Amino acid sequence: WGVLHLPFGMLPLCFLLSQAFVERRAAFGNLLAGCFLHLALDVLQFHTGSGYPLLFPFSTWHGELGWIGTEATIPWSVPLASLGLGAWRWRRKREAL
Repeated sequence: WGVLHLPFGMLPLCFLLSQAFVERRAAFGNLLAGCFLHLALDVLQFHTGSGYPLLFPFSTWHGELGWIGTEATIPWSVPLASLGLGAWRWRRKREAL
């Protein structure tokens, strides 16, 4: 799973997944944005390991900022997921009108 936490692992995965959608460009952009948001949160966290090789294959440097604990984002997951679902429903309703 480590390769999916690298920018160069995220790109082909997003491309492959976006092929399952009708609007492939929009799907690719949204998937890529989600992956980089996930990566940004991971970089903020403190892990017991050595961090992520963010510049792989150009460098073997492992980095993380260590500003928050690995479990610090869990309490935010349900409210943010609810907010996202509400925004999705609102947009679907607006488009139906």
